[in-house]
Amino acid sequence: MAARIAAAAFAAALIVGLSAAPLRQGYGGQPLPRASAEAVGLAPAKLGEAGALLGRYVADRKIAGAVAAVARHGKLAWLEAVGVQDLESRARMADRSIFRIYSMTKSVTAVAAMMLHEDGRFSLDDPVSQYLPEFADVVVRADVAGATRRPSRAITVADLMLHTSGLEHRTSEIYRRARVRSRDITLWIDPSREMITILMTQSSPANPDRLRQRFKDIIDQAVLQ
Repeated sequence: MAARIAAAAFAAALIVGLSAAPLRQGYGGQPLPRASAEAVGLAPAKLGEAGALLGRYVADRKIAGAVAAVARHGKLAWLEAVGVQDLESRARMADRSIFRIYSMTKSVTAVAAMMLHEDGRFSLDDPVSQYLPEFADVVVRADVAGATRRPSRAITVADLMLHTSGLEHRTSEIYRRARVRSRDITLWIDPSREMITILMTQSSPANPDRLRQRFKDIIDQAVLQ
């Protein structure tokens, strides 16, 4: 399971083409020092295969271009740009090209999570309710009429990474009815409101005020850190 998720997360982050600019700048704005692949324990041949794969994706017109980078032990060991930034202008892709990655932030999040997993900070089989207790009270829809029942098992961390959690998509009818993406709901005025709506779509936790306060605490901690 761990190998499957780690491979999927790395492949997505690599193939989609993450901007290399952040890797060129470490903490405090200082560039990451460069190192050879061998010096940090990486196989040059395998990195070459990764570059060749990106080149094939460009040649097969699956992507216009990409930038891939691998850093290890705080050193940048591989950086490669392929293809073009724009199909019309044919501007070459560069290692400082900026990408609008939209939902592919999920890949970055998954990679970060798997690093924590490698450190033993959590198990992929942990129930999400272990970290967000409100998930212990979720229910699932049993039929199209809207009847609900208890799930057969708890949602796990692995479910979140593999898109098997059963959570509705933000464009679904039930989310639209709950006004999850309404522009009237301003996240930074009330940081928890939109996220609470997402979690409460299928169920009503016994204490919604506790849920609201928990998300406020989470966001406050994220801002402070």
